[in-house]
Amino acid sequence: MKTSLQFKGMIAVLALAATGAGAQETTLRLISGWDDRFDGTVAIAQAFATCVSENSEGRVAVDISGPEVIPPNQQFDPVSRGIFDLGFTTPIYFLGTTGVPSAFFALPPDSELWRERGYWAFADEELQRFDQRLVAFTAGTGESDFYQIVMREPVAEGDMPLEGLKIRGNNYYAPLVVPLGGSLVNVPGGEIYSSLERGVVDGAAYPIAG
Repeated sequence: MKTSLQFKGMIAVLALAATGAGAQETTLRLISGWDDRFDGTVAIAQAFATCVSENSEGRVAVDISGPEVIPPNQQFDPVSRGIFDLGFTTPIYFLGTTGVPSAFFALPPDSELWRERGYWAFADEELQRFDQRLVAFTAGTGESDFYQIVMREPVAEGDMPLEGLKIRGNNYYAPLVVPLGGSLVNVPGGEIYSSLERGVVDGAAYPIAG
């Protein structure tokens, strides 16, 4: 049974195969949707790897690979199939497969509340359909300004300020971008600045932490 580790803004998917007991050394393979230029990779994924190593007294190591190995929105399936033991990603990247974990975005950032009311168990049961388990979900700050849209030029006045403009983003941003007239363009996080510079996109939606 794989296991899934989830984070708000970032989700880590953990697929754990059976490991040996005792002093046997084990290396878990983690696939991350972001490289180490992203704060969350350092503060969460790498910190998790360090915690695992310390608490297992070095018997369990975590080997981290990034989006250079598999694109972020294609990592869910390799974790389900056990190619990787862990994944560090966001529910938005597999929204087309299941939208259940994305519901955490609409809830107060309180994991105890999620457990008390059964939200956690419900999401975990859903992920088990894909041979994964929900191990953790970083709730974020709960602040309303966690996300931003950076534009190359000031937007127009009126009800459709994004009319005819291409905005880097995924389906998470569609309810905002599309009604305002914009169209979404799929650009990896690491290519946002270069895409803005070259005019590939007119704006980019991304978490402020990125």
